[in-house]
Amino acid sequence: MPEPQGHTTELARVRGELIALQDQITAALEAQDGEGRFLREEIPRPGGGISRPRVLSDGSVIEKAAVNFTHTTGSKMPSAATERRPELAGREYHAVSVSLIVHPRNPYAPTTHANFRFFTAEADDGSPPVSWFGGGYDLTPYYGYEEDAVHWHRTAASACGAHGPEIYDQMKKDCDAYFTLPHRGEQRGIGGVFFDDLAEGGFERSHALWHGVASSFLDAYVPILERRKDAAGATSNSIFSTTVAPALACKPGLALKVCWRHCRRWFIGNTISNRSPGAPKPSCCPSI
Repeated sequence: MPEPQGHTTELARVRGELIALQDQITAALEAQDGEGRFLREEIPRPGGGISRPRVLSDGSVIEKAAVNFTHTTGSKMPSAATERRPELAGREYHAVSVSLIVHPRNPYAPTTHANFRFFTAEADDGSPPVSWFGGGYDLTPYYGYEEDAVHWHRTAASACGAHGPEIYDQMKKDCDAYFTLPHRGEQRGIGGVFFDDLAEGGFERSHALWHGVASSFLDAYVPILERRKDAAGATSNSIFSTTVAPALACKPGLALKVCWRHCRRWFIGNTISNRSPGAPKPSCCPSI
């Protein structure tokens, strides 16, 4: 696939990495499915950009998945991009990204979402372009398994670890905040990592952190999908079977989804991040 003209070496480098990442993720998901294959397209975009949508439907393991690469260019920065950077208004820009979502067929296998992106704005006065990274990944289980949750967050923490312990803590916190459901007062799923406007320390330092997180996605998700894709029913390791189902007897009349919400809040806050349990256990489920 030819590269568009008029882009920086940094942009070309990240663009190539994202295209390779898209290929790696689709290949890994096809291997897990065994039968399904991604439909592949390449759609030119105005100004030299391109879209590479990849969609898998009705697989034996994956009901639907999309892993899309996009390179967008423009002569004027969109307002959403200049809201926090008003000095960049009117600049030419390039944005490259891989965005994905995976919905397995088996409800014991969790849904996942991820996005990895790079944005660069070029000045018309010859000064260096301004660029930054963003992205992250999160997990939405329908049946919670502690070993899956611990693996997910440990993998994310390991990807951030070389850059300081506070990096993972902040990215996890930002992910929980970003995916909060205000009408429910809770986070969507069990979170993960999320970041935006990452440019601290210059391109190489920011790129190293971004690339480490992006490269860890398959390590975080594939082992979980492998474990759960053929599950035939809840086991003694399932949070549903050990806490939610007994809760119906703990507090008769309590709606199942309400009880699971309370149990999950305690579970997420006290075990997934490897923090020491400290918060009071929910009264609806004294057994946990």
